[in-house]
Amino acid sequence: MWAILDSIGVNNAVAVEFGAKDGYKDSNTALLARDRGFKRVMFDTHNENSAIGLYRQFITAETINEQLAAHGVPCDVDVMSIDVDGMDFWIWRALRGFRPRLVQIEINPNFDGHMSYARVYDPKFVWALDKNYGSSALAMVRLGRNLDYQCVGACGHDLFFVARSELCGKDIAELSCVPPLCMLARPAHHGTLDLSKFVEVPEYPVAWCAPWEEAR
Repeated sequence: MWAILDSIGVNNAVAVEFGAKDGYKDSNTALLARDRGFKRVMFDTHNENSAIGLYRQFITAETINEQLAAHGVPCDVDVMSIDVDGMDFWIWRALRGFRPRLVQIEINPNFDGHMSYARVYDPKFVWALDKNYGSSALAMVRLGRNLDYQCVGACGHDLFFVARSELCGKDIAELSCVPPLCMLARPAHHGTLDLSKFVEVPEYPVAWCAPWEEAR
């Protein structure tokens, strides 16, 4: 993340994080606050600490924009981290009126590189610590392209995307198709991958309709 921020620069020094745990251990934005003075707005299902900007909220595709607005997150927030162990794909897909400059997002590493799947949308989803959560790397890369983002890095189970509008004149290479499996942490979840619990993600057009939009 440091090298990417050094390349695109910092505008508002604000980071928003979904799935922040306690805001310290296992928080993707903790070092931004400690070492670079970032202000953080964080959400977690189980933890709350308003002193550090951590709020206990179960975030869904239906509520993400409301929560961001309610907590004063700038529409061009410098960093957004999405690690909610399930509906990460759909939460990023649901953003309206917010365009983070750098997105760090978790993927499910149990898929082969050619597979493009996202867990069927369920606003009440709770991960059972098995293989059937989140989305494949290729599905997330395709979503990023649709939202006009470029995949520029991978670490652990996370991919990094930069808004293409931020890349003019910047020396950041795009990862070809999906990150090599050697760049992602090894799968370590129990059970088997059940594709009946996922939807295949095509190279869809901008007008592609998400499940909660279809229900309206």
